[in-house]
Amino acid sequence: MSIRQGARIAFLGAGGTGKTTTAETVAEYLELPLLVSAARKVFNDGNLSEDLVLDFDAEKRLELQTAIFDQKIQNDLAYEYLVDRTALDHFAYCLVYCGKDLSDEQFLHYEEKTRLAMLGTYSNIFYFPWGYWTPDSDGVRSTSLAHQSQIDAIIVGYIQRWNLNVVEVPQTRGEDVRADFVLNYFRPAQQNGGE
Repeated sequence: MSIRQGARIAFLGAGGTGKTTTAETVAEYLELPLLVSAARKVFNDGNLSEDLVLDFDAEKRLELQTAIFDQKIQNDLAYEYLVDRTALDHFAYCLVYCGKDLSDEQFLHYEEKTRLAMLGTYSNIFYFPWGYWTPDSDGVRSTSLAHQSQIDAIIVGYIQRWNLNVVEVPQTRGEDVRADFVLNYFRPAQQNGGE
């Protein structure tokens, strides 16, 4: 199986839905590089967690989230093949962490940057819906169901609002099932039972 040069295959959804594990499995199978989440790197480097960031003051939260968001947009435009998280993931987190502290001008600026990135950066977007199980604690992501639901609601709202072309990944226990689903999407029709 081959993925065309210049493709950016992105994995979208709230934390704990299986995106990263699936992306890693697909990357290993295809022997392609995977661009990890900009937020994950910043959080790991700074020994941060989502719950800890929620306790930051408004200015510090906004500074952190906008830096992550701007880095994400830059990274994705310069990268090919597999991308863990999209600009919309980062925008959703920014709204949850900083939404009430954004001016209307800031909000519209980042919303438009997100829209342009979602419509023009990724060749394929696989959406991992939330709500099938409680996220595992990994020291970074919040395991709060309410927090994860907020992120997912924002993502789903923008998928609908912008009429994004996404493929919904079935949420089953077992990374191999989800990875096979993604890989089957790229297999020729004959291998999928077609003519």
